[in-house]
Amino acid sequence: MKISSATAKEIVNQISEVLGQKINIMDTDGVIIASSTAEREGSIHGGAKKIIEENLNQLIVENNLQYEGSQNGVNLPIIFQREIVGIIGITGKVEDVLKYGQIIKRMTEILLLDGRIKEQEIIEQKARDRFLDEWILGGYESKNPQEFYRMAEAFAVDVSKPKRIAVLQILSENKVEDSIQTEISRYIRKAVHEHFGGNVFRTATKIVCVLDEMDEKSLINGLRAILDQIRNLFDCRLAAGVDSKAEVLHLYNNFKKAVKALELSVKCASELTCYDELDIRFVLGNVPKEVCMQYIRRLFGDIEIEEIQKYLDFANSYLEANGSLTEISERLFLHKNTVKYRIKKLEQITGVDIRTSNGIYTYTLALKLWENVR
Repeated sequence: MKISSATAKEIVNQISEVLGQKINIMDTDGVIIASSTAEREGSIHGGAKKIIEENLNQLIVENNLQYEGSQNGVNLPIIFQREIVGIIGITGKVEDVLKYGQIIKRMTEILLLDGRIKEQEIIEQKARDRFLDEWILGGYESKNPQEFYRMAEAFAVDVSKPKRIAVLQILSENKVEDSIQTEISRYIRKAVHEHFGGNVFRTATKIVCVLDEMDEKSLINGLRAILDQIRNLFDCRLAAGVDSKAEVLHLYNNFKKAVKALELSVKCASELTCYDELDIRFVLGNVPKEVCMQYIRRLFGDIEIEEIQKYLDFANSYLEANGSLTEISERLFLHKNTVKYRIKKLEQITGVDIRTSNGIYTYTLALKLWENVR
């Protein structure tokens, strides 16, 4: 094994920050690959070469002229899996730094092990992602069933249970930095595992969630909670699309349905859309804006756009609360009498009573068409 310069620099930074010592890490060729004194990087360290050549447990450098490129201090081999993989040096007066030698050596080996574990986790995650990608998008279960079941068992993915597919996409007018996208997908992986015990993989532009079958309400509420957390933590909005029903094994059609639902979410700037909603919402989502506005104007007349928005927001709250005055009052922090007044005011403006079946239909349609106008 070789220590990469990136790993070595991370270790040097962490140890220097904690202990305040000048640290160098050399590779097995005796080259300084990371140093708290940046100008020393890339130079030969004679003391490190001596440790490698003679398999020493420790080398004390008494002065700067004793070994090529070395400065006074203590140098020790870094051992990983019973093999010397590098040398760590602590620069300074020997009597001052000697006491830190074994501590720093051990810290380095622990950090190296931690880094290797993380690297292994990344490798395993990429392999799992490739398996999920080939299953959901490539028909892996049909093309190579024996290998498919072997890999499913290796990754502890229960392919015998019915699955649901949800597809997420970042909504942003400006490009979101790759590092932020990585953090978002990492959060989604963790949240999906905790909420649903499901799996997640990424395509070029989408995040695909593979979830065990559950009741619709739990699925939708869980996904909305994840989207809310991402908006709060990363100041970034996501849209989601969900398939129509659970299937076993052959999930490509579920994926296509989830993508269609996602496309409508993106088009309508909606947070989450289920495929089963597409029949009416897809039609309404493709009505030209001018036609939508004609309907809105016929309903509300010539009042200001801001006023229309307020009335529609109130109508939306009413419909979501199924007409419960108590729930509307709590949602909007209003007295029940104020809610009653607004219901009457809405009827005066539009001539349509939201408390009737015709009113529910009219305002629901208005809200759907308003999504096209905004």
